[in-house]
Amino acid sequence: MATEIRAFEESMLAAYADVWNRSRREVPLHVPETAETMRVLLVKDPDFDPRGTFVAFDGGEAVGIGEAYTQKTRLAAGKSQGFITVEVVPERRGQGIEHELAGRTMGYLKSRGIREAILWETLSIEWRARLAADCGLERFRTYYEMRADLTRPIPDAPFQPGTTLEYRGFTDASREFVREWAGTKDAAFVDHFNSVPSDPETFYIYRELKGTIGRYALARDPAGRPTGVSLSEVIRAEGETRAWVMVLGTIPEARRKGLGRALLADALKWARSERETEAFLGMDAQNEKALGLYRSVGFEVFVENATYHKFL
Repeated sequence: MATEIRAFEESMLAAYADVWNRSRREVPLHVPETAETMRVLLVKDPDFDPRGTFVAFDGGEAVGIGEAYTQKTRLAAGKSQGFITVEVVPERRGQGIEHELAGRTMGYLKSRGIREAILWETLSIEWRARLAADCGLERFRTYYEMRADLTRPIPDAPFQPGTTLEYRGFTDASREFVREWAGTKDAAFVDHFNSVPSDPETFYIYRELKGTIGRYALARDPAGRPTGVSLSEVIRAEGETRAWVMVLGTIPEARRKGLGRALLADALKWARSERETEAFLGMDAQNEKALGLYRSVGFEVFVENATYHKFL
């Protein structure tokens, strides 16, 4: 029976999650996602458009998924870019399904007037790199996922006198707090590669995640002005657990004063308080200052990823 590509409908969430987990089981640090988690991270994302998401079926069984994702804030900032994701269950790879899904997602972006498609992949997985090459996408940026051993001492990194910290969990953070936190995060990343303003709602929906606990941290100077942020989370699913420092940043005026190191050490101590023995973070490999900071507190490169792009 020929493979049928269908536009995504919410009734397909369980099938979508099944393909996602079967395909990404090979990806280092993958933690299984449930249909309910997908409902939050996919469907409730304010930038989600079901017209750009596709599910491949064979004999009634879902065997592949493709998603084209655009951000309103990115487009508003003048960056005509969209992101594509393609996943295919292992036994159905090499039969053209991944190429068809990639073509559908890039076709959707082009129909929206998007000029550049971006694909994130793990370098060590051959079929993913081959798909990028077959579809005319070229590698242009390297990213690391780094690991820290929390059974070792966490370096002492005190905050400067007068610095205050505000913490909120995912479930008790108000929209007002998340908005201020996201604004500070944007100010901290304003000079980072390809950074654009955030939609605070993409963080606020984390309150609905099941099996994930998280903590926002917002640092203020003695005058009460926001100077830095972190976002840490512990994901637990199907007997697996993973602690991540998802966001870490300081505004330009507050750098080189130890604030970033203090926020990072603080996040690691929180992860250890949740009985985690290791923590992970992702970073732009070209950011040498950040790489030095992370290594100074015990992080080591664990996985090397790449972004590929194609002008449409």
